[in-house]
Amino acid sequence: MLAAFPPGKTPPVEEVTLRTERDMEPNLREPLSEGWKPVYALPRIGQGTEV
Repeated sequence: MLAAFPPGKTPPVEEVTLRTERDMEPNLREPLSEGWKPVYALPRIGQGTEV
């Protein structure tokens, strides 16, 4: 795992989530920087969204 994704490198967004890179861009910014959003700000998608 560390050989494929060394510290500071993230895997391609499309390979690890159902969301697009455009949707995830604010969440992948440095925390507390301009335009950053916490992961809890993502809208729910998929099963269980009707809760």
